Amino acid sequence: SWVTTGTECYGIIIGTFADGTTMGKPVKCKVMAIRQDKIKMKTVESVNLLDGEGCDKMGLAYGDTWWEEEGDLFKTREDAETYLKEKGWMKR
Repeated sequence: SWVTTGTECYGIIIGTFADGTTMGKPVKCKVMAIRQDKIKMKTVESVNLLDGEGCDKMGLAYGDTWWEEEGDLFKTREDAETYLKEKGWMKR
């Protein structure tokens, strides 16, 4: 109910790797449009799951957009990080 067009909030990006581990990180984003069953999101920061050369495609760049259909949105970065820690997915 708190999500409206123009709201800045936090989503999460998740990566599952060949060894079976899952890693996630919060990403600050803005709600661009709301439809019946999905929300159009736009990143307002760049986030990579892994640091280092060749890993820049393991995340989202500033200005990337997507339709969020089944994920969670959080009011604060701390809320998103708490969720990731509870799942055991927080990037170390």
